[in-house]
Amino acid sequence: PYPSRETGSKVAFTTRSQDVCGRMEVDDPIEVCCLDTDKAWDLFKKKVGENTLGRHPDIPELARKVAGKCRGLPLALNVIGETMASKRSVHEWRRAVDVLTSSATEFSGVEDKILPILKFSYDSLDGEMTKSCFLYCSLYPEDGRIDKVELIEYWIGEGFIDEKEGRERALNQGYEILGTLVRACLLLEDDKDESEVKMHDVVREM
Repeated sequence: PYPSRETGSKVAFTTRSQDVCGRMEVDDPIEVCCLDTDKAWDLFKKKVGENTLGRHPDIPELARKVAGKCRGLPLALNVIGETMASKRSVHEWRRAVDVLTSSATEFSGVEDKILPILKFSYDSLDGEMTKSCFLYCSLYPEDGRIDKVELIEYWIGEGFIDEKEGRERALNQGYEILGTLVRACLLLEDDKDESEVKMHDVVREM
């Protein structure tokens, strides 16, 4: 039945795109943000299990490092935590830290379970120009904050955005593209400064 006060029912759905929420006329959107350090550790610890964590005195410390590599992304915490649940040797945990630090795509579960979900967000972007603008962001240093105006200037300089019809129109188009990338969760807006965006490490790996 269609939700109403009489039926007391609700329809809930999940999406990686805020645009979908707009088209579905969502009444109460809830954004699932990246978890803070403590909550991320709680989720990772739950997925790994106390039996594995208690196998060796060094494993909990290594497990915190592995969890830290996920940067609070629930998807990564779930997949990597489930993968590590069967790793009972301290050497396997040390290896996991090394792999996630050097090349995360080689880690079990990353390439087949995490990256395809993120890639779907990329594939769903409208137009090659938007995709090119997103890919350009990977040229910035890892964990670096990206100034929005500077980024748009670079996009114009690279020829992704045409400035022939006026500078203001070009800047507006740049901000529209930035909004599209943020709504697709491919870029994150900085909580402290709305003039900046950043790229999550797992998205950069994708």
